Amino acid sequence: MKLFILLLIYPVSAFAVFQQIYERYKTSDYLKEILIQEKIIEQDYQLGINKYEWDLGIQAGAGDSFLASLYSFQTQKTLSQAYGLNLTRSSFGAGTLSLSHSQTRYDLTHWANNNLASMDSDVFFESRNSITYTYELLNQAQELDWTKVVAQNELDKANYNIAIQQAYYEFFMTYITAKAQSLLDRLYKEAEKDAGKRVRVMNRRLKDGLGRKYELMQARLSLLSQKETTIRNFNDLNESVKIIENIIGIKFKEEDFNKIYWTTKKKSDFNFVLSPNNFIELDKVKKTSELSEVNLRQYQETLSQQLSFSIGYTKNSMNPNANTAIEKSFGNSKYDEKVISLNYSIPLGTGKTDAQKRKLLLQRNQNNLREKNKKSELKVQAESLHDSIDKYVEALGLAKQKIKAAESSLKEHQKLYPRGQVSFEEMINSEQMLINAKISQTNMLLLYEQSLAKLAFMSGKMIPFLNQYQD
Repeated sequence: MKLFILLLIYPVSAFAVFQQIYERYKTSDYLKEILIQEKIIEQDYQLGINKYEWDLGIQAGAGDSFLASLYSFQTQKTLSQAYGLNLTRSSFGAGTLSLSHSQTRYDLTHWANNNLASMDSDVFFESRNSITYTYELLNQAQELDWTKVVAQNELDKANYNIAIQQAYYEFFMTYITAKAQSLLDRLYKEAEKDAGKRVRVMNRRLKDGLGRKYELMQARLSLLSQKETTIRNFNDLNESVKIIENIIGIKFKEEDFNKIYWTTKKKSDFNFVLSPNNFIELDKVKKTSELSEVNLRQYQETLSQQLSFSIGYTKNSMNPNANTAIEKSFGNSKYDEKVISLNYSIPLGTGKTDAQKRKLLLQRNQNNLREKNKKSELKVQAESLHDSIDKYVEALGLAKQKIKAAESSLKEHQKLYPRGQVSFEEMINSEQMLINAKISQTNMLLLYEQSLAKLAFMSGKMIPFLNQYQD
């Protein structure tokens, strides 16, 4: 496949020229690396919304108890081994549900004989099942977790959008910079060729006695200066091209840098860029403020009063046979427990709470000012780009007139110089004016399209801009 500048050879379709390179960029590893971030953001969101899933807890233990007890109105030394399972599911705003099952083995061999008279075994098994539900009535810290997950996801998307737009913007800027440098390379090489031809003409005229030695020296100096300019520009071009080579995986050849044409884009073709109704950087500031607000509110909730409502039901069974105890605890056992409770807590100190309230107000004020300042900054920047675009359109029209006038002037100087009617310096100046006029046109084309691209980036419309762009 032909390489970078070869793709730009005229009269190949100007639309296809850029689009072939653009299509390669869209499948490049460089862009894929950034696109993966979208999937990472989605997984982060899934992690957030699934924060409160079922938790399984397992407990095991053994005990040797000889504490004071009301059991049988006397203290008995009891050995026990227990294990348990519990499942807990919290939620963002619907409370916490807990299910538990435990089994305990009681060894009564150290009990007094008279206390074992009514029992047919000195080993008993207890099976216990419980269900508990708890709901926070006042504090919204846990409920705000959901708002926080959503706000973080929105901020991640805003950052990702900027990263994608930035990637396309940098690719395009590198591309049109290389294109401008390629056009300048051709201009400089043509000027170098003309300067070499002029040296040969001056040398011949000097031998024929028609020229002067200082004119030959000036011609040689002009040639050397032009060679220096050509080399300097080509080094810049080579650097830009290698960047594109590295991104899209195509190796370019120097001989392909010789037939590039650049058409002036109509401003009206990019009205969707010229009238931005949103700025991606402002969107990021808004999302950052929203997340900051949620974090502050959540922290404030952790310092405020709490009132939790809890309801629980427990059923158990005790039997010398472990299997029988388990079966009855799930079956028709008459032994159960019902509990309803309210738990209220309030922080007694006011220093931390008051400081947090003041911080919340200051943070809100700072966020509002940051958003206001960013909006004003972007608006001024967009207006400045609009003005620049209008000036570049005007300058491009003048550049065409300037080239036409410079070509006519050079043609006239070339007629008059052999007759001795203009000086050698005047003829060189005439040639330089034409070169400068063409360079100026190329630079104006570059600045014009850079400004359009900058507006497209600011409004988050780089992709439709590139889809429509033609060389």
